[in-house]
Amino acid sequence: MVTAVGFANAKAPGYEADDFLAAAVADEERRFGTVLVASGDHDAFQLASAATTILHPVKGGEIARIGPSEVRDRYGVEPCQVPDFIALRGDPSDKLPGARGVGAKGAAALLQRYGTLERIIAEGRLTEQADALKLYERLATMDATAPLPAFADQMPNWEQAAALARKWELNQLTRRFEERSVSAAPPSVTGRSASATTPTRKTPARARAARAGPQQILKIATFNVNNVNRRLANLLAWVSTSKPDVVCLPTGTQMHGQCVPRGGVARRRVRRGMAWAAHV
Repeated sequence: MVTAVGFANAKAPGYEADDFLAAAVADEERRFGTVLVASGDHDAFQLASAATTILHPVKGGEIARIGPSEVRDRYGVEPCQVPDFIALRGDPSDKLPGARGVGAKGAAALLQRYGTLERIIAEGRLTEQADALKLYERLATMDATAPLPAFADQMPNWEQAAALARKWELNQLTRRFEERSVSAAPPSVTGRSASATTPTRKTPARARAARAGPQQILKIATFNVNNVNRRLANLLAWVSTSKPDVVCLPTGTQMHGQCVPRGGVARRRVRRGMAWAAHV
């Protein structure tokens, strides 16, 4: 059914579904995309970032949008500390008992002080439970290195999904897929047929590009920061990792900007508070 709808799916020895979810999130963030993760698993809170929001079901059929600030409000820790937090506090849904004598507040306090479970143990805390807690942390950590299949941007194929559901006699699911198919279909043209005398609407460039097939995505990284000269080394290091096609570094009171295409010679020029650079 997943394949019929057109959703990408994957499996590999040694990886769980959560690992593929984390890998997909990491892949999209590397492409500067925006991610919505629908999950009722609290483990998914570790994926929250400026680019990734967790859609978490709550009571009454409502959906909570969980970002980094919501993780801090709920747990008192950063998203990257969620596996450590779960290991310490425990998680009944995954049958993880947590550390003896340490609840949610205690877990948050320890992580606020020491940063990680590893550091907590290194400082002589909870050493008698160290092996178990390290295991709990590994179980709560989503492995973003899971191998992903190749997949492109696409819309779900509701008609194909409805046909398969109908074949399997899943009547309620068939109706839901059919409703999706109708709502996703482009509006039909009624009345007289188009002719040479009928005005035609010019196809937008974006639509023409979509019909032409897959297009190469242009990645543009922009920075609007003061005193970029002092941060230029860090910016160049980041750019060399993310590999955008174009880098724009405007700064200073005049807000001059220069866009440098990828492949240009790495350089630095200062002119009245402005700096610009390209990575090699």
